[in-house]
Amino acid sequence: MKPQHLLALPLGGLALAFFLSLAPAGAEPNGRPPPIKLGTPSPSPSPSQEPIKIGKPAPPPKQEGVLPSASLDQYIDAALKVPLSPIDFTWSVGQPQIFMAPVDEQLCLLTKVAGRFNGGAEHVLLDQMKLPNGQLFWRLSGTSGQPELTASAVCVKKDRFTNAMLGNEKIFAATQPRMEHMGCSSARKVFPMLGPDTTHFINDIAGKFNGGGEFVRTTGNSLYVMACSGYVNGGAVGVKMTGAGQVKYYGANGRTTTPGPATFRGWSMKQDNWQSTQPAQTWVQGATWLAPVNSALCGLVEVKGNFDGYGEAVAIVRETHPSGQQYWKLKIDNLAANLVEASVRCIARDQR
Repeated sequence: MKPQHLLALPLGGLALAFFLSLAPAGAEPNGRPPPIKLGTPSPSPSPSQEPIKIGKPAPPPKQEGVLPSASLDQYIDAALKVPLSPIDFTWSVGQPQIFMAPVDEQLCLLTKVAGRFNGGAEHVLLDQMKLPNGQLFWRLSGTSGQPELTASAVCVKKDRFTNAMLGNEKIFAATQPRMEHMGCSSARKVFPMLGPDTTHFINDIAGKFNGGGEFVRTTGNSLYVMACSGYVNGGAVGVKMTGAGQVKYYGANGRTTTPGPATFRGWSMKQDNWQSTQPAQTWVQGATWLAPVNSALCGLVEVKGNFDGYGEAVAIVRETHPSGQQYWKLKIDNLAANLVEASVRCIARDQR
């Protein structure tokens, strides 16, 4: 419509045209909406997806990041094939203290004691010490008034154990109060770290081991010390497997499934027959195979006997088993005419 034609419309026509332009499409001429028609409604447009069928329900959607138990076991089995990779540390008389590994990352156990324990000056210790930067480290150290004294420890990463692999379960290790004792009756100290998820290992030995019944031993929730030749000092470290329930060990028949720690024992004694022409004989019961290196971590739980500086030693070492695997092995060396004893406990890597 040309502009001049709009100007020719009367005012009333303009108003009506404007009003009609605002009315919705399909409205009646008077501006009212069209009347509602009763009857069968028009069919709705077909949806793009397939209609829901009555019958077997659809499976629930998969949850991202959640593994079925079978897959979790497969994951752990694969992780257990990663080598345990233990690292050995040895301290001897004349050496400075050794800082081995961070406590929050690795677990360390005492594995060897050798030399001469002749009194109060002889002392070997595996403990935890805070560095100037605030980080807690495992430390191996000792003192001695004798030229022969040695101690060894082994450390492994905590995430090599299944309960630490899962992420929500932890391994804690804390030193327990030490005990000094004099006398031919054993003294007992109950540990503050108790419970079925805690096991203990010797970490502190001092005094005079002269073959008169001296020993340091940890079993269950207690530390036992005896010293007939003077005094003996002993201590222990408690290893706690949180979230794992009863700690599982590695025994002679593999991983334990019942409560109670599996303990290996060994002893060695030189027997000299002075009334015959037979040469001196050495009776050894201490060369004991313990567990595959990749299946467990082993530590000392008892040291007993005569450490006179004549080659006496109790040690957990690694050797090739007849099966071809690397095994932990308890070895006891002794050139003195007295009994030397040791006991060992092994924590299984697989805590399932």
